[in-house]
Amino acid sequence: RTDKEFDEDKILDYVNEYIVPKPTLSNKFYESLIWISTNEKHVFNAQFFHDNLVSDCMADRDANYIPLFLSWRDEQSPVSYLLKWIDRVGEGCIYANEKHIYLCALILGWMLIVTDIRFRDRISAALCQLLRGHISVMKQVLEQFEQVDDMYILERLYTVALGVVTYENDAKLVNQLADYVYETIFNTENVVTDILVRDAAKEIVLYANSLCPNKFIDLYKVVGPYHSIFPDIPNEEEIKSYGANNKENGRTEIAWAKNRILSSMQIDDRKHFYGDFGRYVFQRYFCDWKELRVADLMKVAIMDIFERGYDAEKHGWFDYHTNRYDMVQTNKVERIGKKYQWQSLYQLAAQVSDRFQRENEATGEPE
Repeated sequence: RTDKEFDEDKILDYVNEYIVPKPTLSNKFYESLIWISTNEKHVFNAQFFHDNLVSDCMADRDANYIPLFLSWRDEQSPVSYLLKWIDRVGEGCIYANEKHIYLCALILGWMLIVTDIRFRDRISAALCQLLRGHISVMKQVLEQFEQVDDMYILERLYTVALGVVTYENDAKLVNQLADYVYETIFNTENVVTDILVRDAAKEIVLYANSLCPNKFIDLYKVVGPYHSIFPDIPNEEEIKSYGANNKENGRTEIAWAKNRILSSMQIDDRKHFYGDFGRYVFQRYFCDWKELRVADLMKVAIMDIFERGYDAEKHGWFDYHTNRYDMVQTNKVERIGKKYQWQSLYQLAAQVSDRFQRENEATGEPE
């Protein structure tokens, strides 16, 4: 077909009417998009895929795409093909121009929304391998995801960017990325409140400064202290309202998903049965901070999880059927709710570190 015969709007109308409503056909369609994602001349390449997903909110993306993306972990999937393609590019067996690299990175960036930690690690390592020596492409990818509302993506992309810049010795190229990171993350009224993004971004700018100091970058803004707003602490009744109500007790998956958030976040207060995440991750993280009541932080985090978009109506079926336990492991698919718990933890970690003093665990002295 010639370009004039290719009517994108008609094709999309057909897809939305006859393919998207049918899960089997819809999954095949999205899989086809991955196969053609790095074709720079195709109208439905990775840029099309990105433009459609970035307009969704995190809650809807997670509900619609996490199960699909997790089905692409096997060796015959199009994502595995992209990962093998990256290996061959790295070995010098295949030539890839920067447009191909950009499109591939764009697709893999979206795979970072999943709740399989090992799969995210695999994608992150592949992105670092793909983007080494291509700082301008790394900057393009960060720009494309700049407004995304999912910190799971940004946390990993900024970590990848840190790996990319430390591989690069050209101070001019490193400073191009560092300038963008500085303006986006630090030279703003409100520095991003995610401790992982903030730390990776800080290291990028400091590394660039070690190669070639930039008089236009204010390092005080980079190293802090930052001035995030500490959230109000909700009361007990507000927290209880997030649990299952009487109408939902007969809807097993919905009631379980709501209550699972509350039970998983429960700290060891000697009054309630604690959750593994609440006791061994959340409470352990904040136990060395002065003038803090971890029980109050737990309430803040629970409210944030639901305000962030966790919705048992959308995510309950997946969470109920994916993992019924909350053991702290790194080799499993986690609940979507657990994803929101991690994001709330890292946001609260940033807010706490901006306001409170940490004690040395061994000496009890301020750090």
